[in-house]
Formats: sequence, C-alpha cells, structure tokens
Amino acid sequence: MAMETASGGKRIAMMQYGPTWRKLRQIMHKLLMPKTAHSYRPIELVEAQQLSIELMDDPNHFLMHHRRYACSTMFNITYGRRLPTWDCQEMKDVIQVIEGFTSIQNPGEWLVDVFNSLEYLPQFLVQNWRTVGARLHAHERKLWMGLWNQLKSDVADRSVPSCFARDFLDSDWKEQGIDELQAAYINGTMIEAGTDTSAITLNCLMCQLALHPEVVAKAQAEIDRVIGKSRTPTWDDEPNLPYTRAIIKEIMRYRPITKSGQLHMLTEDDEYKGYFIPKGTIVMISWWAIHFNPKRYPDPYTFKPERFLNHKLSAAEYTALADVSLRDHFGYGAGRRVYHPLTIFMADFSVALVCTWRSKDCSSPSRDCFGDSISR
Repeated sequence: MAMETASGGKRIAMMQYGPTWRKLRQIMHKLLMPKTAHSYRPIELVEAQQLSIELMDDPNHFLMHHRRYACSTMFNITYGRRLPTWDCQEMKDVIQVIEGFTSIQNPGEWLVDVFNSLEYLPQFLVQNWRTVGARLHAHERKLWMGLWNQLKSDVADRSVPSCFARDFLDSDWKEQGIDELQAAYINGTMIEAGTDTSAITLNCLMCQLALHPEVVAKAQAEIDRVIGKSRTPTWDDEPNLPYTRAIIKEIMRYRPITKSGQLHMLTEDDEYKGYFIPKGTIVMISWWAIHFNPKRYPDPYTFKPERFLNHKLSAAEYTALADVSLRDHFGYGAGRRVYHPLTIFMADFSVALVCTWRSKDCSSPSRDCFGDSISR
C-alpha cells in the first residue's frame, strides 16, 4: 500500500534493496558528503536565527514555528528556496504529504499488506485501498514534479543558487537509468524526511527542558561562557559546547522518532542465534528497547545528558563505526538504510538549539497556562 500504491514505487526509504536502490543511494552519498553538507551551514544558521525570533515574538505557536524552521531548512537546502512563514502554501502542501503518508503506515491497518493475495479481489471488498493510495500518490506526484520542473526552468534561466536538487540535476542520473518522477521523488523525500523528524525532536526536547531546569541552567552557563552576550553563535563554537551536544544525543535516545525504527524485510532465508527466519519476514530494530536497556544506559528513564559527555564523536561518526556496540544511540537507524542526511540534521538541530538559548531565557516556568503548579 504505502510503497507501490501511495508512492508509485518511488520512495527510496521503502524501496527494496537492488540495482535501482544502489544507484540512488550512490548519488545521494556523493551529494551529501560532509564537505558538501558543510556548505549548507549558512542556510541552517539563518533559519535558526529566524526561529529564535519567532519563538520570542509568538511563543504560543511554537509547534508551527518548529515545523516552519525544519521544513524551510530542508526546502532551502534541496531547492534553494525559503519558506518565510508557517502558513505559506508550500508548507501546507508538504505537511499534507507527510500527514497523508503517515496515516497509512500503521502496521496491520491495510489487509492487503498482511494478505497479499487480496490485491486480486475487487478493491471495494478490501478497504478501497487502491483509491486511497492513488489519491495520496496524485497529490505527492503533483507537488514533487511541480518543484522539479520549476527547478529545471529556473536552471535554464540561471536563477538557482547552489542546492541539492541542482547538484542532482547536474549528476549522471539519466545515464544511471533514473526517470524524471524518481528524480523528483528523491528531492521531495529530502524535504519530507527532514521536516517532521526535526520538528518532532525539537518539540520533545522543549518538553524535557521545561521539566528539567537544571539541564537548562547548565546549558545556558556553557553557552554564556563560550559565546558570551555580545555576539551571535558561529559554527566555530560547536566543538566547545560538549554539554549542548550531549543534550541532543540524550533527546535522540530518550525520545526516538519512532519506537521500532524503519521496518526491514528479509530478501532471503536467514538464521539468527538458532532461529530460522524465512525470506519475506518483517524485521525491526527496536530503538525503544535498546535505548531503555539499563545495561547499556544506566537509569534509562531519567533524562540525563551527562551520560554522553564522554562521547566525543558526532552521531554520523558513530554511525560509521564497525563496532555497533560503540554507537551513541540508534535514533537514525542502522545498516544500509541509516538516515542519509544525518550530518545535515545534526548540524541544523544543534544550531537551532544554541540560537534559541542565546536569544532568550529558557528557564522553566513554575506554573502552567491555567495557573496551576507544574510538577517535575
């Protein structure tokens, strides 16, 4: 349902491992090398600065400001265009795609995914799944192809700044046998994948910070010591903010984007610790079970950034280690399907956090909007 019908078979995150997936992965890997990702830092800094202003001027809509920040960052990185407000049409269209796709991914929701032979029955007997999927795909196709075609037109007019989509257009995607719709989906997926993941993580983080004023105090003291009061943050400050980095790692452990991570499917029979696992079996990495294992993370149900102060590497560097037991957390998955824009995500997330703290007092309120005392 989600892949073949709603995505037209084009969503790389759900694509079966094979020649097409390898070609797309190879192109994305070249375009998202750390050196290239660093070139996006001015974009991330501008968006983080706007976020800090929005949160000061209009804190009641913090959920939508987080969404605008995340969506605009990925929109700018991908297509070289900003989204200045959270209620602009482009953002509404992206959110509609995200919410529509999310709504059909609940395990077991669609009988045709559980019993594949049901696809041969008239669809009105099986939840009208083709109609629902086709409607979602039509909206996605219109949005992603519209952005892709506009990019090509702007490139012809020489009015496109350096961005992921322009670099993709200049790559050898045609020679690799990739069609226009697949190219549009690759670039659209960049925006889709980086929008709600970043916004949700920011929301979870703000919730934890409101409940842990001692964490806020330590972070603000570190930022004041390193950055001071007379200037705004720069990328040169990031290595000198170990506690801030530890906070980001801890929220990724404490509140991962999903409980079970990206589902995987065996393409051939396998055996694990004496258990036979047949081809076609759905396998998941339970991020929740790993992240709350007291042997790996003592006192796992306590939000405690200090546990990561000795983790000196970035999340991307830990992901690349051969020994998986050394990983800081599994919030980006594992194996071949680890979240690819990892370097970008961690960079824009850290600068957003620092700019927000730098611009205002983030100390925890003692009472909620109803005047009642907040328990911690």
